[in-house]
Amino acid sequence: MRPEVYRYDPVADSWTTRAPIPTAVQDAPVVYGNNGKLYVFGGLDSTTNVVYNLTQIYDIATNTWSTGAPIPGLRFGSYVGFFNGKIYVAGGFTANDINTGTNTTFEYTIATNTWATKATMPNVNALGSYAVIGQFLYTFGGWRGNPCCDADAFRYDMSGDVWTTNAPLPTAVEASAAAVSGGNIMIYGGGQPFAVGGVSTSKILSPDALTINQVYNPGTNTYSSGPALNQARTRFGGGNVGTYAIAVAGYTGSAVTATPVVPVETMFTPGALTEG
Repeated sequence: MRPEVYRYDPVADSWTTRAPIPTAVQDAPVVYGNNGKLYVFGGLDSTTNVVYNLTQIYDIATNTWSTGAPIPGLRFGSYVGFFNGKIYVAGGFTANDINTGTNTTFEYTIATNTWATKATMPNVNALGSYAVIGQFLYTFGGWRGNPCCDADAFRYDMSGDVWTTNAPLPTAVEASAAAVSGGNIMIYGGGQPFAVGGVSTSKILSPDALTINQVYNPGTNTYSSGPALNQARTRFGGGNVGTYAIAVAGYTGSAVTATPVVPVETMFTPGALTEG
């Protein structure tokens, strides 16, 4: 686990080193606050098993870090979304133990640097993917405990403070990424480790990194298949960068890699997916 921070330019296809994060963490969700700043919530130190309640804030323009009010509880692997000046942190683990999942939802108000507790998720969950469309935060897959993984899909109305259960993922995964385009959401990559009773089985029966791309249509509450990743990835950096969905670093199923997967352009409509 390392504190390095990098910025990717999809136009020039280049990387730039930025100021390191003050406290190195893994499985800490990040969200852009629409104010020129990135917010990093909680996280895990897998060497010491410490779970944090930190709010670490990165100012893009000045390349500096600051600290916000701590999360009301220890968390890593949460789902996050931004709407109307507020950030929502839902679910996550309280310890380095997959049986410590939560269903809490916390609301962070950027202007006042304060927290409030909101409606609970329909079920405990952590380490899945998430995306935001308008006032809605969508969550997909993750862990509730052994065995991995669950196919849960929920929608949170960040304006109305209401959770809804959506159609489950066709394939249950953890540690995938999600990106939005054309009103649809791609849930791509992810893994299925320890799928039988907490004991790792063969790669054939229990692959722990996938190339799968599951496309969710919020209007019809249904899924279709999108273009697959050109290399299996789980526990990777992903999401929207301009008109692209990217997959950076992560685990391939046999090794940890720093190589980005060739981006998939997200300019698509259901049934007419195009690869960039």
